Amino acid sequence: MICLALATRPAHATNTAPDISQPARTLEIGIFNYRPEHILRPMWVPLAEYLQKILPGHAVRLHFLEQDEMATAVDNALLDIVFTNPAHYIRLRSSNLLTGAIATQVTLHAGQPVSQLGGVIIKRKDNDSIKTLSDLEGKKVAILGRQYLGGYTAQAAHLRKKGIDLDRIQFMALGNPHDKVVDAVLDKRADAGFIRTGILEAMQTQGRTDVAQLEVLEPIKWPNFPFVTSTTLYPEWAIAALPHIDRDTSRRVLAALLAIEPGDPVAVKAGIYGFTIPRDYSAVEDAMVTLRLPPFDQAPSVTPVEFIQQNLLLVGTLSAVVIALALQTTRLAWLHRQLLAARAAEQRLNAQRILAEQERSALWQRLGELAENVPGALYQFRLDADGASRFTYASPQIADVYGYTYAQLSEDANRVYNRVHPDDYPQLTQFIENSAATLNTWTATYRYNHPTKGEIWVKGSSTPTRHDDGSITWHGYIQDITVLKHHEQELERMGFYDALTGIPNRRLLVDRLHQAVAQAQRTNETLAVCMLDLDGFKPVNDQHGHDAGDHLLIEIAHRLQTLVRAEDTVARLGGDEFTLILRRPNGTTIFDKILESLRTPITLGQATVSVSASIGIAYFDGSAPVDADDLLKRADQALYAAKHNGRNNYVVYKDKTVSRAWRA
Repeated sequence: MICLALATRPAHATNTAPDISQPARTLEIGIFNYRPEHILRPMWVPLAEYLQKILPGHAVRLHFLEQDEMATAVDNALLDIVFTNPAHYIRLRSSNLLTGAIATQVTLHAGQPVSQLGGVIIKRKDNDSIKTLSDLEGKKVAILGRQYLGGYTAQAAHLRKKGIDLDRIQFMALGNPHDKVVDAVLDKRADAGFIRTGILEAMQTQGRTDVAQLEVLEPIKWPNFPFVTSTTLYPEWAIAALPHIDRDTSRRVLAALLAIEPGDPVAVKAGIYGFTIPRDYSAVEDAMVTLRLPPFDQAPSVTPVEFIQQNLLLVGTLSAVVIALALQTTRLAWLHRQLLAARAAEQRLNAQRILAEQERSALWQRLGELAENVPGALYQFRLDADGASRFTYASPQIADVYGYTYAQLSEDANRVYNRVHPDDYPQLTQFIENSAATLNTWTATYRYNHPTKGEIWVKGSSTPTRHDDGSITWHGYIQDITVLKHHEQELERMGFYDALTGIPNRRLLVDRLHQAVAQAQRTNETLAVCMLDLDGFKPVNDQHGHDAGDHLLIEIAHRLQTLVRAEDTVARLGGDEFTLILRRPNGTTIFDKILESLRTPITLGQATVSVSASIGIAYFDGSAPVDADDLLKRADQALYAAKHNGRNNYVVYKDKTVSRAWRA
């Protein structure tokens, strides 16, 4: 029934008119219904209209769904893109074939842009029965519900890590919004409450003076994070694509989301700051696994460290059982020798020993199979009190990660250290030294020079145990994450380069222009900023289609790059607008060459087209310096004058010249 409703109900879909020149394809976007739909729809419709403009030939539809509805829609491939909170994203990813997150939402909380969130534990200032987190045992704690990351999971995972028994806390689930939790604590219906970061600050901004009666338990202040929190930080909302969506559409959606600037009407309507490259959501999954929250309540995952600890305990227990069994068998044999013949007793004892040996061999075989099938390599590393180090255990995958077998590493652990990238070596050794001093787990990502693969990225984590003789053994895992790193770098590149032409986009242009202006001011060099707009581009699109228009833009970008030097910049602002940053330009010859090059006809399939360009130029003069934004404005004014003068020409910014052009 949910599938039928999703496929047919117009009241839950927003779709603007598609481009009728091509068959319309529908892009179905599901948004978690965290508020009533009549409130959410006006907020998110501008985003749908914005994406539809970015995706010619697509009709974009929005669906505001509860968690169960969205799960059913994902199961039946009725959605292409989903917007949802971190905990719900992990639940969907664990039970469906979702791809990784393609972007993370940058939210506005109390007027502050944040791409992370945390949990806050509050109580009344006059409640002297709670002074530390351990005092929460036996108390009533108000929460939104166990399905919320900032309203329960973050705080509960933090308490579990502190060794606090959650079963001894009386949780009161009140549901959205967070105001219910705050009011319950103020009214003394609850001893404490869990809310997400930014809520207290937002209430203070809204004039809630009564929140001054509250205080945060064991607050943590994270660098560059504007709100007080009681827990570690987790990523904000995830935007994920289903695997059936084609790569080009997914790439265009990602580029469009990253291109949304703060203050754009799309962002303002949605009440957000924008979007950024996807954060790592593994911490959210780890917290849910730790708390055994759905979908990890039936078949909980085991981390590599837990795997080692649990199986070492099993082996130790089995050894104790075998020893006890042997002692008991010996005792029985002695009794039997008193009652029966010595030979019969010895036969029974041998049978018991054979059975125990078979069971022990089978156990070690199962442990070996598990070690070979976990991602990465499991290991034990021992550091003696005299400074000597060695690997006391490593699964076979260690050879794939480090290029050396366990036998080689058991002899000399320095083989690994000698191949760590020189820039990453100091930080890695510092992590290990701190772990040895504090007996805390260390986790690090670093580059490693593999004997056959070359430079790879490695991620490792290990927990130490100190022995009576002063030596330390780390139990951990190591994994080759080179493919993931390359994927992250590709996403970062997509955020700074135009998806169609491959040249810098507006964001990278602004950054380079600020650098160029600063250098020109220091060195007293000449700098030119050129705004270029194609003449006759729209008729090409109308007569030959958008694909022909795209190929034309790619060719224009290529011609511009061949005319400038390596130190110069050619960027695309959008549509048929380009901007050039020319360092130390020599006269105006380069602008004549650009006009001549762009007038040269271009072959697009069976057709040949011609376009021209209008160029506005603004120079940076060290005697009267201006900032980067003013240079762009002046170049834009000169471009307006060039268009006014009949197009296919260039105009250099001068106050009188531009003024005359406007009057004419």
